[in-house]
Amino acid sequence: MKTEKKIAQIVFCAADTVTGANIPDAPRESSIRLRQAAKLVESTAYDSAGDHPTSVVSQLIMAAANLERLAQALERNGECP
Repeated sequence: MKTEKKIAQIVFCAADTVTGANIPDAPRESSIRLRQAAKLVESTAYDSAGDHPTSVVSQLIMAAANLERLAQALERNGECP
């Protein structure tokens, strides 16, 4: 769980830097934000399918799946109500 929490913190720090937003550190909010990121990455992958190599699209899809799994793990391990 420590690794998952560190990954979530890295994602939120990166999002803060890119967007200038202040993303709350609340566990429930964490899983919601991870799911939003997963949807955005997945959408980007499918939208760019004709413009980028399939290896890039595949990596984006795998990244989206990993974000979704991380959100589920945070909830499953009692981090979220």
